Amino acid sequence: MIREQRWIRSGGVRCLVVVDTPTRQPARGALCFAHGLTGDRVGPTELLSRLAAELCEAAGIRVVRFDARGSGDSEGKFEDTTFASMTEDFTRVALDTCPRDTPLICAGISIGGVPAVLAAEQLRTLDGPRPVGVLLLSSDLIQDVRFVTEEITPIREGEFHLPDTFFRERETIRPRDILLSTGLPFALVYGDADSKVATQAAWFHARGGKVASLASDHLFENPSARRALFDFGLDFVNETLAMSRHPVEDLER
Repeated sequence: MIREQRWIRSGGVRCLVVVDTPTRQPARGALCFAHGLTGDRVGPTELLSRLAAELCEAAGIRVVRFDARGSGDSEGKFEDTTFASMTEDFTRVALDTCPRDTPLICAGISIGGVPAVLAAEQLRTLDGPRPVGVLLLSSDLIQDVRFVTEEITPIREGEFHLPDTFFRERETIRPRDILLSTGLPFALVYGDADSKVATQAAWFHARGGKVASLASDHLFENPSARRALFDFGLDFVNETLAMSRHPVEDLER
């Protein structure tokens, strides 16, 4: 595969983007990842970067990762993060890295599942890549919740801070309803030690989602879980692209 880094402007700042493209054949589709809160394009202990390389090679697809503004090596301030900004970054990156009518799977880990779903909804109405599925890693898309916060909330033992408005914004978002409204096939994979997501998994299964529980934690931090995660992701990618009947443009440009 070819791995390249590029800058893409979104919301007045530059986001660092990594694109993996297969070399043995024209890419037959694309997958775009959103990282979790306080995370970056690499993922916890290189989870996203390794998974991207493996899916690129095995599935023959373009895989795109990026640092949302204010995270990783992108410009901006973390405390200015909003769900609207994360979604705008995802949409902008997808439009700039995937040609028109490319079958696109929108993916996110943990809280990154929310902008992945919101971007999938937006991209369906734009002249760009064509969303065909949603892949969620440890992301329950919970809605109708109320967060108890102070004016400024410390995260990761105080290393990161977000204003109260971030959580108030999240309370207004109904990602499960939006996911269902897209009509797209979706999948959820999570660790069985992740009790928060595990208690919500039945919702996805009851609504026709592809669901898998792995012997792991929230971030799949053991080798066997990561191998199972790759197998699950590869199966979903292949099944989803097989259901996509539109002709695919050559993504090698």
